[in-house]
Amino acid sequence: MSACKDSLRSPIFFFKMVLNMLSDEILSLLQSFLTVAFLAPILILSSSLIPSMQPLSIGLWSAALALDAYTTLRFYKLNPAEFTRLERNVILVSFIERLGFKRGLAFFILFFEVPVTLLLGAVFLPIIHAYLTSIPDLAVCISASFGLVGVEHAQAAWRNNSIYKKIYRSGKP
Repeated sequence: MSACKDSLRSPIFFFKMVLNMLSDEILSLLQSFLTVAFLAPILILSSSLIPSMQPLSIGLWSAALALDAYTTLRFYKLNPAEFTRLERNVILVSFIERLGFKRGLAFFILFFEVPVTLLLGAVFLPIIHAYLTSIPDLAVCISASFGLVGVEHAQAAWRNNSIYKKIYRSGKP
């Protein structure tokens, strides 16, 4: 028993534990950055060249948001304690802890998700659009921002589903 405690206190074990935690977060951050870096120009150019694609990105966002909300609810119902520990979106977790799941999710979408997406489309993506085409168009940028956030929601739904499977199979609900 003391050998186990000594191994837990060793600096190497602590370093490995911190490195594993950081590597997951760094990989997640890198994945999000690469998604934005590669998809933003593609979505901006496609929305510029084919204006009928603009409503599709809002449809993508809506569908991915609904899928993410469904997988999050399923994950939350299975084990709320694991949800608060494993959910990456700290703001969503705090809203859900304070307001309950349905109200917290609605509050998050209305007062955080949509304003941040509009801010992304109105402030940051016009810089990329101006670089690509020299004439930024706000409708194209907002459409591209909803498409980007939709892709992020699809990735989050995939992650929630894999976490749900791990928890469900381990029999910890």
